[in-house]
Amino acid sequence: MNITVEYWAQLRTAAGQPFEAIELPAAASLADLLEHVAARHGPALRSVLFDQAGKPRTSNIILVNQEMVRLSECGPLTPNAVVTLLSPMAGG
Repeated sequence: MNITVEYWAQLRTAAGQPFEAIELPAAASLADLLEHVAARHGPALRSVLFDQAGKPRTSNIILVNQEMVRLSECGPLTPNAVVTLLSPMAGG
């Protein structure tokens, strides 16, 4: 199934692009998607998505089809979903 991934803030810099289309197996989960994009873009993106123990960082904001979700509560992704990944921002 085709998924569009949008990257914002540090994740955009780490991925090197603002968005991309990803092809995943049917019934793939959000966790599967995170692993896929981390493997695809290497250590820079992985370090923003995952902590030292390899667990997804809870500080990142994830939206699926413009609705904020928690990784632990998100069921399988649906074809043509848009997943937005946003890392926390600081500044003033």
